[in-house]
Amino acid sequence: MVILVESERKNLRLPLFDYNENAAFYITICCQARLPLFEQPFAKEIALHWMFELEKKYHNLRLDEHIVMPDHVHMILMKMKTDEYTIGEIVSWYKTMTTNAYIAEVRNGSLQPFEKKLWQRNYYEHIIRNDLDLNEKRAYIQDNPRRWA
Repeated sequence: MVILVESERKNLRLPLFDYNENAAFYITICCQARLPLFEQPFAKEIALHWMFELEKKYHNLRLDEHIVMPDHVHMILMKMKTDEYTIGEIVSWYKTMTTNAYIAEVRNGSLQPFEKKLWQRNYYEHIIRNDLDLNEKRAYIQDNPRRWA
């Protein structure tokens, strides 16, 4: 007899942290199977466009340092006090919008297709706790293309 167990998602939440307070979040989202789907300039434009749209969609949110790499994106999001939306909802919306835009361009023949999902199921989240931490994350994002090469 074989028993299938559905894998549990890793809880990204920091215990005892009030996610409704002002906070900065360092976010990394990776393409499914780490495929380099965003090395094409047009695909990169899609990912950047929807990053900029985050500020329009979610008031009290500011996009700070960010980058689109061939197989992942990094962004720092400054979230002002609000209980109207969570970082998880923001990331989910971003993934949905970029996926829909990417699929539209696959149908046009402008971008290469992908299997099943554009993005990995989860994402990496780090709560930035002070200016030193913020500056380290900004430097990491800025240096990412050099390390990639």
